[in-house]
Amino acid sequence: MNSLKAKVYHYCLLCCALCFLVACEKANDGTPAQGVTEDEIIPSASLGVSATPASRAAIDGALISASTANVLAITAYQKAKPTSDYSTNVYFDNNTVNSDAGRALSLNNEPKSYPADGSVLYFYAYAPVEYTASDGTAATSTYTAGTASTAPTVSWTITGQEDIMADSVLDGISKTSRESDGVTQSQPHFTFEHKLARIQFKLVRSEYFSEGISVSSIVLTGLKTAAKLDLITGTLTFAEDGPTADFSLPIPQGEAAIKTSAEAIAIDSSIMFESGLSSVKVKVIAGGVEFDPVELKAPSATNGVFAAGYKYLFTLTFNGTQIIPSASIVDWSDGGYTSGGIS
Repeated sequence: MNSLKAKVYHYCLLCCALCFLVACEKANDGTPAQGVTEDEIIPSASLGVSATPASRAAIDGALISASTANVLAITAYQKAKPTSDYSTNVYFDNNTVNSDAGRALSLNNEPKSYPADGSVLYFYAYAPVEYTASDGTAATSTYTAGTASTAPTVSWTITGQEDIMADSVLDGISKTSRESDGVTQSQPHFTFEHKLARIQFKLVRSEYFSEGISVSSIVLTGLKTAAKLDLITGTLTFAEDGPTADFSLPIPQGEAAIKTSAEAIAIDSSIMFESGLSSVKVKVIAGGVEFDPVELKAPSATNGVFAAGYKYLFTLTFNGTQIIPSASIVDWSDGGYTSGGIS
């Protein structure tokens, strides 16, 4: 009897060992990690240019910021890319995305998985979802779902500190068959493009300008604030008769001093605004004196307009009672140099 019990006992141990081996083999056959279903949609994102956008963009260099809620939002269409009717075949609408501590992204709302019937998905994404309003309070972008005749849109009231970006993934991605070992699920990767132009400043004094003077205010005047993105085409527009405002440059502590050319460095902040303009005006207050507005003209390297995705570094040279601007293109895209002086 004891011999029979021993045989049963050893048989049970053998079964447990076999089950363990099968489980280990299953865990390494290309299926997702625990807590992730094999057909789950797992987006990723980066920037399409080498840039460091404003902090409110929630994207750090070429990477999504870690541990950030609502870092971007995605709309997905099923079976076909929308071309005229934008209300049908919507698989999910304006689904916000979070990032974890490792910068991995996950959808906030259902559905989070690819269609069970194998139909393909087309993805459209934008950022920012959340930003800071002109009065310093938290604000949220306004998403308007597509209709039978109009594409979905996203609207912002910008203050000069928002980095509006968008991208789409139009390869048509569906649930991947798991019949063969090593097959992995295709996922959408968004390579965002900046939709605004950006200006940064460097402050230089000539030999005719006194030492020890700092700037207290740098403002771009009369810029449009109502931005609207066509999510399908990625086109950002501003209404011709829309509201305007002055955009102030946040000046970090210790960076307001006007220095010699050898000592001066670019202020570590910038203003973002509507692209396509040929010039903008800047007002500067330094040493308690408000200087006459100066026109900043776009360089010829970008066809004489401030282009989306370009950052322009303007050197403001203080020369007695004059400010003489000059410009170069840096960071977002590098494209040339121009200069000019205005009394």
